[in-house]
Amino acid sequence: MGPYFLSKKIVSESGEIVAKRFIDTFKSKVLMYLFDDAAKQKRPSLFAEGIDVFKYSSICEVFDLKGVFVFCSEISNRFNDIPTQTETTTETDIDATEGEN
Repeated sequence: MGPYFLSKKIVSESGEIVAKRFIDTFKSKVLMYLFDDAAKQKRPSLFAEGIDVFKYSSICEVFDLKGVFVFCSEISNRFNDIPTQTETTTETDIDATEGEN
């Protein structure tokens, strides 16, 4: 995925990433891309156990409830907590955390 995969529309005029916009865009772009294309043959190992990985709607429902914990523990353990629909993050916050991985 390239740097333009997610639109700048998720960023408010003040430079903050609006959580609801980001979450909605992440579902429709990233999860859909993984589901339909990039991880089509690896869904059971990419997503957490107990999810019907053959239904995009099931993956989205779990994502709405658990955020990044929709992914297997190898991926989700790299995150600190579950983002909520009301949180905002500035682009500076994201730039600061990019070097942590």
